[in-house]
Amino acid sequence: MWLRHVAIFAAPGRELRRLTLQPGLNVVWAPDAEPDERVGSKIGHGAGKTLLVRMLRHVLGEPDVTSPDDAQALVAKFPDGYVAAEVFVDGEPWAVRRPFDVSRGSSALRASFLEEVLEPSEDGGYDDFLDALRGTLGDALETLRPLGDPWLAALAWMSRDQERRFGGPLRWRDRNATPSSKMARVAQIQRVRAIRSLLHVRADEDLATEDVVAGLEHREKQTIRKLADCEREVAWLSCRLEREGHGEASELVGQPLMVAAVVRELEAEVDALEAAAAEPESIAKARGALVEARVAEAVERTRLE
Repeated sequence: MWLRHVAIFAAPGRELRRLTLQPGLNVVWAPDAEPDERVGSKIGHGAGKTLLVRMLRHVLGEPDVTSPDDAQALVAKFPDGYVAAEVFVDGEPWAVRRPFDVSRGSSALRASFLEEVLEPSEDGGYDDFLDALRGTLGDALETLRPLGDPWLAALAWMSRDQERRFGGPLRWRDRNATPSSKMARVAQIQRVRAIRSLLHVRADEDLATEDVVAGLEHREKQTIRKLADCEREVAWLSCRLEREGHGEASELVGQPLMVAAVVRELEAEVDALEAAAAEPESIAKARGALVEARVAEAVERTRLE
């Protein structure tokens, strides 16, 4: 795949910038801004390098043109703006146009060049363009399917979010910067499998090991679910025994499910006392216990987060 020409438009007929790219390495460079032109305290920020890459990703299929706040500002400033590109896929040229406003339709023309999509026309053909891109993945296509759209998974690996630059080689997408992407939520082992497939370094013994790991992951999830069910059962039984006067389950105090169960019990007790017009002292005592339980619940949630 090769993007030869890219054009950014504020509106039909109002071109902002046009770039010509070459096969191989292209360096995007911005001169140092004057002190009164800088965004923030660091030189080189705010020139638009990241936004350019995000627009390239957008024209190649990514739903988010940029982060949500920036996308909202971009559409507000240029409601009819779009990015167009001339993309070679397996040697065949495609002319592609995608609006900044993702609610609008995109278009792509096979065997066409950039000038043919600069003026908005009837939308269509973009799904065929994405199918052509997926076709370039070869044997890796099936391995990438568990990650969602195989092409978007490959695109995430090839061009990770700026926000993940210090996150390691397996962190490609940031949930806040690219909320529509599934890459920030898939298991690390799946990302490893994707990379190995894209690089064609999957030996038979590796596949066998991955199957073992997948089985262990499945068992782990089942065990976690069973443990949660057991904790809920213990919490419920403990509260029931305590209500019936069979002692206290103090050894469970501090565990998240037990704390939550105690809060619910105390809420019910306060409601019952108020409905029965009980003594103010009794109501105040129950309310005090409820406040303490809610504080403990908040502390426990903060600890787990």
